[in-house]
This record gives sequence, structure tokens and C-alpha cells, in this order.
Amino acid sequence: MNDNDVLGRTGSLLDGYLARPALAREIGKSERTITRFMHEKDGLPFVRIGRTPYFRIASVRVWLDRRETQMNPTTRKHRSAA
Repeated sequence: MNDNDVLGRTGSLLDGYLARPALAREIGKSERTITRFMHEKDGLPFVRIGRTPYFRIASVRVWLDRRETQMNPTTRKHRSAA
């Protein structure tokens, strides 16, 4: 049995996952910020293999969607200096 038989396709077992440095580059944040996101109450989901966290791209997208906010239309707008 070769790797392609086990995976059912050609590719890596970790296809669809990113390591912390790759995720940090992808979203334009530092690795330290990614770690902080992991430890929040509704934190960034991850899978740990040994001591290394990996992030499933689909789960990160869901997490980002849940964090979407809209401006409150009742807040006062700042006046421009005229």
C-alpha cells in the first residue's frame, strides 16, 4: 500500500491546513497575534500535532465569518475639522 492509496488522492496529508507562520503571513498578522487569537474565549480553531498547531483553512474562514461586525448606525459620526 502506498501513500496515494492511504490518502485516496495525490497530495499531502496536511492539504487544507496551514502552520502558524503561513497563517500569519496569509492574514497579515504576527505569529504572536495568531497565538493570542488561539487563546481567546471564541478562539481560532486548531489541531495540535505534537507541539505544533495547524489550522484548517475552512475552519479559519468560518471563524473569520463569525467575527464579522457592522458599524452601529446609531453612533455619532465624527465631524470633520472645517
